[in-house]
Amino acid sequence: MNLRLKTFDIVFILIFLIVIFLSFFNLFRKKNEKTAELFVQTPKEKFVYSLAKDGIYKFKGLLGESSIQVESGKAKFLDSPCENKNCIQSGEISVNGQWAACLPNGIFINIEGKNKENTFDAVSN
Repeated sequence: MNLRLKTFDIVFILIFLIVIFLSFFNLFRKKNEKTAELFVQTPKEKFVYSLAKDGIYKFKGLLGESSIQVESGKAKFLDSPCENKNCIQSGEISVNGQWAACLPNGIFINIEGKNKENTFDAVSN
């Protein structure tokens, strides 16, 4: 039995090995993922804050001023001039995809990027 590799066989084997190497490289490399950020949308402006830095931020809305607190990688409405205060009762947000809003005041906040967890799962949260 004569085993001779032809040019096509060698090229095919090299391509196969390169694909395997790149697959493992992508699987095990540390991805440079964006850290979690708080995005705030007011009726007139947009703001972005890091969830790594604690603070209390005030934003002018349609009815008045809303206060949002960032603490320990979580954000929440502290105060708002709306009547029913659903935004305050909505609690903290901390993972990618979570959001809260004060609809009467026109303030919307959401999390983008990675924090303690990767994504928001509506079923378990």
